Amino acid sequence: MALSDGQVHVHNLFLWSMAVIYLFAFASLYHQLPGLYGDNGILPVAKDIVKSPPLEFSRLVHYVQHVKPTLLWVTQALKIDVQTGMDILALTGIALASCAIITRFARNIFVFGALWTLYLSLHSVGNVFLWFQWDALLLEAGFLTFIFAPIPLIMPARLHAQLASISMWPVKWLLFRLMFMTAIVKLQSGCQTWWKLTALQHLYETQGLPHFLGWYWHQMPNWFHSLTLLYALFTDLVTPWFFFAPTRGLRKFAFYNQVFLHVCYMLIGNYNFYNLLAIVLTLGLLDDRDLGYQTHSRTNSVLKSLIAKLFNVVVIGGLTGTTVWLFGVQYDEKAVFKFKAGFTEADLNFVMGYAWPASVALAFTTLAWLLIKHMFRSDGHGGAFAKIMRGLLLGFYMFIALGLFGLSLSPYSTLSKSAKLGTSSSKALTEIREAHRAVEKYSIVNGYGLFRRMPVEGRPELVLEGSDQPDSGWKEYEFLYKPGSLDRVPPFVIPHQPRLDWQMWFAAQVDQRSSPWINNFIYRLLEGQPDVIKLIDPTSPFVKKPPKYIRVRLYKYWFTKHNSKSSSTNWWRRTLDREWMSPVSLTDENFLTVIRSQGLGGVPKTDKSHFKELRVWLKWIRQQAESLSAPIFIWSLFMVNVVFHRTLKALHF
Repeated sequence: MALSDGQVHVHNLFLWSMAVIYLFAFASLYHQLPGLYGDNGILPVAKDIVKSPPLEFSRLVHYVQHVKPTLLWVTQALKIDVQTGMDILALTGIALASCAIITRFARNIFVFGALWTLYLSLHSVGNVFLWFQWDALLLEAGFLTFIFAPIPLIMPARLHAQLASISMWPVKWLLFRLMFMTAIVKLQSGCQTWWKLTALQHLYETQGLPHFLGWYWHQMPNWFHSLTLLYALFTDLVTPWFFFAPTRGLRKFAFYNQVFLHVCYMLIGNYNFYNLLAIVLTLGLLDDRDLGYQTHSRTNSVLKSLIAKLFNVVVIGGLTGTTVWLFGVQYDEKAVFKFKAGFTEADLNFVMGYAWPASVALAFTTLAWLLIKHMFRSDGHGGAFAKIMRGLLLGFYMFIALGLFGLSLSPYSTLSKSAKLGTSSSKALTEIREAHRAVEKYSIVNGYGLFRRMPVEGRPELVLEGSDQPDSGWKEYEFLYKPGSLDRVPPFVIPHQPRLDWQMWFAAQVDQRSSPWINNFIYRLLEGQPDVIKLIDPTSPFVKKPPKYIRVRLYKYWFTKHNSKSSSTNWWRRTLDREWMSPVSLTDENFLTVIRSQGLGGVPKTDKSHFKELRVWLKWIRQQAESLSAPIFIWSLFMVNVVFHRTLKALHF
């Protein structure tokens, strides 16, 4: 039996799970490509890739390095128009992810390298619709998957088993940064809803894309919201330190809490594949014993096990009590919970001056110890060639793990405003930041910090209205997923991400100048472009014939209360806040000037005379995909792949 460090099966499960996430991401994006990025879409990619470079390797490398890192330069060089090229990239991603789900043979460095490259190619030209933090998270996690995936013919199963723990350590460090940074930036933002533990009183109705379960959670009493948020902050702030704990019990405690928290997130709102991806990252906290496999780890004595359990209880109990004390949780004589943070933002920044280098030191120590153990571990199998190959691969893994850890310190260092660093450390960090800037566009390592500030005066929501008259006859457009009609059930669409609906949520929180893309969206609706109209509800008015005028109004939405819901079919109530955008039309010169100045109006005509048969097949595939709603399309692909996977596994193939 091959010597295993106890995470080979965990790593295999991680690879399979990442293939599933890739499938979700590519399938969701594919369903929306024409309306978002097509020649007649909201942000046509063709306007950014208008010149086709010669099909020369040196020229293509130059474009990738100095313009945008995307394979669309290659498809352009092959005389394939941009819209067709994006379809090819997305469908190739779906196909490769499916192969990796179905068979273990496809879970290798070449397939995952291709998946990462394909998603980066779409991300780099995706503009605001692909600038979400979970897209960056997928690219960073995807790079780890790619760089540490097995190498066919070179890496035998025995060697993969020996190096699996090195492969999973960067996954653990990524999850630590994701959760810890997400919590700290909320507190550092100064938003009082996080400090007073009132954020969840507003979150369920103000989050990006609520679903119907959020309405029920919103009805819970305020003390429940506060205790729930305290648990979330504990899980984000405290349990990440257990990721590197010396005892398996603390790591499992952190694993269960992280998984439970992200399952709860999925039960309150539509966060596409983000929470599923975070759960996949928690696999780095497990070893093969947790999956029911036998390992060669030595069994501890009864006394050692007892000491370890006692240590776990003391640590968990002590940190839990400290968290409760810091947030001033009280239960008065009237059976009412009260909360008041016992520390200030200045205190937090002071502590982070020590916590930041402490977390870096803790992570580096565990990585160094892991690498040292592998350096001095004897294989005992194979001849000289096998030992040389093991040494080379171990050296490569060590170099990549240390390099990625070093690069990650650049975005991670933004947490500390007063880190206790020496002169030499500060100089090293400056050099690391310069190195990170050089590779930043590849999203190899990133910073994180979701939802820093919480809207407290209702949910700002943009409502588009169309009319054939400038001063009367206004009718509202309905979107597929975001709130609109007061009586429509908020839909559950995980793992699909409706990117237009999400960006409408962001646009509602800023002014018109901060969301220039919305001008082109309205321009396309006035033109009646079919690809864009597919992104909104087909029951909306003006779907068959566009209006002459469109305006945008800003409303404030609130969930209805339980007592009013029982006598009404409405899920929402709303009030008009203001006119966000005055009526515009295709004859409005000021509006057309804005469109032209942003380069969003006209897109150069692309040559579609090449590969006609290929485009016919791609059109047929898209017709089949669009015959289903996006969530059903995604889940159908997943279920088909799972059936094939289980069938091949049953046949021992």
